[in-house]
Amino acid sequence: MNLDSDRSGQASALTVIAPIAPGAEADLRRYLEGLRATGSPLARLPRTHVGRWVIVEDLAPEDERTPDRLAAPCLLFSVCFDGALDGYLDELCEELAPEAEEIWGRCAGAPQPPAGAALKGYLLAHRPGRGSSSRPTRRPPSARSAPRSSSARP
Repeated sequence: MNLDSDRSGQASALTVIAPIAPGAEADLRRYLEGLRATGSPLARLPRTHVGRWVIVEDLAPEDERTPDRLAAPCLLFSVCFDGALDGYLDELCEELAPEAEEIWGRCAGAPQPPAGAALKGYLLAHRPGRGSSSRPTRRPPSARSAPRSSSARP
């Protein structure tokens, strides 16, 4: 019996939600949009099936009609890959070190430089449901506005 909800056979999944540092959203958005032309760095990781970075400003629970505005925009990273999470994160943190500065380096509380074991710990700490740091806070209702998002995928 598989007790790991992020794994099915050989395939595993990871979701990370990290708040974007104040003033860094525009540069992060430009960088992610630029990946459409240059290609995703996740393509260098042969175990990756699909991965995506998305800037999220609103949460829309299924049972609510009005989305909740987050206190700060967040970077959502979602990836499906072969094998165990621990080894995949080691590969990601090593192989994507140059891009990590442009991506997770723009997130609040990210290690500087965002690489190696420090980045791995940051990503693990920001998985939804894995601790208080992974729970985005809401903006007051008066701060709500139309949702926007930006994404890049391999």
